[in-house]
Amino acid sequence: MSRQILILFTVIALILASCARAPRVPSKEELINNRLQIAQQYLNNRQYLDAAFEYSQIANEVAPPRRQDMQLRAAEALIQGSFLPQAKQILKQIDLSKVDTIYQVRKDILDARVAIQLRDVKLTESILKRYNATNTLPDQLAQIYEIQAQALSIRGKQLTAADKLIQREALLRDPADIEQNQIQLLETLGMLTNKQIVSYRDKTANPTLKGWLDISLLQKQFKNQPSRMKKELKTWRSHNPTHPLHELTIATLIQPIDASRIGYPTHIAVLLPLSGKLQKPASAIRDGVMSAYYRSTQDPKPELRFYDTGDDEKDVQNIYDQAVDDGADFIIGPLNKSSVTQLADKSSLDRPTLALNYSDSTEKETKNLYQISLLPEDEARQMAERARLDGHEYALVFYPEGPFGERLYTAFKQRWEEIGGKLVEAQAYDSKLNDFSGPIKRALNIDESQSRHRIVNSVIRANTTFTPRRRQDVDFIFLAAFPRQARQIGPQLKFHHAIDLPVYSTSHAYEGKLNPRMDRDINEVVFVDMPWVLGRASKGSLKASVNQLWPDEQDRYTRLFALGIDAFEVIPHLQRLKDNPFSAFDGQTGNIQMGLMNRLNRRLSWAQFRNGVPVLIE
Repeated sequence: MSRQILILFTVIALILASCARAPRVPSKEELINNRLQIAQQYLNNRQYLDAAFEYSQIANEVAPPRRQDMQLRAAEALIQGSFLPQAKQILKQIDLSKVDTIYQVRKDILDARVAIQLRDVKLTESILKRYNATNTLPDQLAQIYEIQAQALSIRGKQLTAADKLIQREALLRDPADIEQNQIQLLETLGMLTNKQIVSYRDKTANPTLKGWLDISLLQKQFKNQPSRMKKELKTWRSHNPTHPLHELTIATLIQPIDASRIGYPTHIAVLLPLSGKLQKPASAIRDGVMSAYYRSTQDPKPELRFYDTGDDEKDVQNIYDQAVDDGADFIIGPLNKSSVTQLADKSSLDRPTLALNYSDSTEKETKNLYQISLLPEDEARQMAERARLDGHEYALVFYPEGPFGERLYTAFKQRWEEIGGKLVEAQAYDSKLNDFSGPIKRALNIDESQSRHRIVNSVIRANTTFTPRRRQDVDFIFLAAFPRQARQIGPQLKFHHAIDLPVYSTSHAYEGKLNPRMDRDINEVVFVDMPWVLGRASKGSLKASVNQLWPDEQDRYTRLFALGIDAFEVIPHLQRLKDNPFSAFDGQTGNIQMGLMNRLNRRLSWAQFRNGVPVLIE
């Protein structure tokens, strides 16, 4: 073989070897599948914003209808992470004009999920009203039934919501989905009072619903008593052998508190201003925490240590770090809003933390930070919802001058108009006065009626008999007032011809203790307050014990005491509330659910003054 031929073969061999070693370029489809796997990993890790970004990037690289599929997935991820404005923006941009109608159903479901998270029941029901069993696929109908049940629950129609979930179960096949649906059903019924449950159970002819009402009552009676619950369920099953209660649900109902399963802390630090200007309210919260601690059945009990944050709001981070260094694996507090805002400005906290106020930050979620607050604005918003559900449309607002009154008025107005109500008149008053006839006349247009009468008398030159007439374009009054003002404004409203107008108020109108002689002046006023305040201190109850141990605090700071109880007792439920925003914890400060920014929202109880005594209304 000649040298030239040998060289040629060598070159060819090198070329072939080089080709063999060259990496294969992945196809576009393979790259997209890799990104889909990455997006799924983000979802599994609760990194919803990252997952949405991946889906959006894929959507830019694929053609319809796959593009619409990716956009819908991105919106769904954002909704799971409570990034609602971003989800609304994506949903608004999706072009469904040339794709199958199944994509429209998916979009409507996601639009409804955004609306229900914003508690816009009217919009939610409007979006989903055209879907039913005859025009919707079973898996999509199951999602629709779930959202409709949530809307019904917000409207206070727990029994109808439970019936909707019973219908939904017939569409489910996965045992885990069935268990989740049954737990949600029981949590929905759990929002009813014992009296309501018994009444509905005795009236219903539906054996399945009757069985669920029985179980809900057992849950309330034997809460945190797993062995007793197991025994009672066995007896119940013998009387209800064909009821669809799933074995997985039974296991959940009788599961004892397990620190490893729910992450119950072993060392809790409580950060409170136990000295300084907030000492007294902070002490009431501390006593509430201690009451909950001593009645806890957790064994062994976690170590509990208190840290005084005082008035130095700038030092909260150092105190927080000290608590972590001391071994805290959960932190309750701080209380001061500016201190909470300091923590909320961080991207992540070192330990799960339940702050006792809302931060000023509403733009981003801080990892490991939960927030609970007795915010007056929350009550005003719930008042708007209640009045709307009671059928009212035209509101008159009467509120005290100053920042507090402005906050209540603004919160009520915003929510009232969001849900379709009309604000006819708003009148501020000086809370230091005793005679409120001036602003009341202006609000009810009595002054205009009197002015017209004077003009008529002047024209005809006679003194005619006259009864002033109030305006007729309102159908209820929202009254923001503390007890002294409410007791004076109530009778004066009636004197000025508003006796037929229903009056709604916040908890601030009630002192928190019975005073029938004084509160007769606000008879018929409907108001909201926490279960702890409206519940009776029956013999042997926690409230009776607390009244005996801390009588002074119970007079002035009873609501803060209840906040301390809930701050401790809600800890093992936080992850459950986060995983399912429509699950609830039946607390002393209200029925607690997880909202946006990991804020705990409290649904309060409703009462009406009758003969000067608050009476719970259903």
